[in-house]
Amino acid sequence: MSAIFLRTIKDRLVSTLVYIIGEISFIWMYVAIFPSMEGQADELSQAFAAYPESLMKAFGISDMAAMFRKIENFLATENYSFLWPILAVALVVSIGGYSIAGEIERKTIETLLAQPISRIKIFISKYFSGLLIFTVFTAMTVFSIIPLAKIHGVDYFLEAHTKMFILGLLFGGAIYSMTTLFSALFSERAKTYFFSVGIIVVMYALNIVASLKDNLSDLKYFSFFHYFDTNKALVDNQIDPLAYYIFGGVIIGSTLLAALIFNRRNVTVS
Repeated sequence: MSAIFLRTIKDRLVSTLVYIIGEISFIWMYVAIFPSMEGQADELSQAFAAYPESLMKAFGISDMAAMFRKIENFLATENYSFLWPILAVALVVSIGGYSIAGEIERKTIETLLAQPISRIKIFISKYFSGLLIFTVFTAMTVFSIIPLAKIHGVDYFLEAHTKMFILGLLFGGAIYSMTTLFSALFSERAKTYFFSVGIIVVMYALNIVASLKDNLSDLKYFSFFHYFDTNKALVDNQIDPLAYYIFGGVIIGSTLLAALIFNRRNVTVS
């Protein structure tokens, strides 16, 4: 098991470092420019006052003035509402798609199955190596605020960023588990990516539509992005209790089903 676990991490090491460095670079930029933005909070909030309220709501902005007064508000809007989820989704979908469907596509699955361990142990090794990779990504990107804020003399609230770390793990873990399920079902990465990314895009659209149209507001409950409330985590230092149930349920259900399918599936390499 350890050999499979370590090989998976080694295979994804370079790409994961690229994701981490890229995200930290953006956070560094946001933290570096925040002091100047903070000093012009009133002027900036007036400049954005002409924007439609519905549009601001769609992107999770409830108080424009407050956005420029705390680094948590600023990052919640500028980083965690758009850039961080894109990188997180791209990372976990690529890892999940590679885990099983990728092995079949590359014709390396037979070598894996020839190992003197059960399929369940192979699945566990593949799954938890990917989960560890995403946990490292989340920890390094979210908690990069600690050294960066000290460098630029910006005040921060560590407990709120800890909440963001937990929420990020739940969000990415749910998408990773769902992708792993599709990876266990299909023999091509393209199909795995298509269904995983397709569902995420639909969920994102549902959340936007629900924010813009009051009569369609209930659609938000069908979207992961509704429960991935970065403002609530970073600004209010809270996580919606439903997020634990929704994300946790998807993680557990998808993982168990993926393990069952992989254990019983007749894998053939053409």
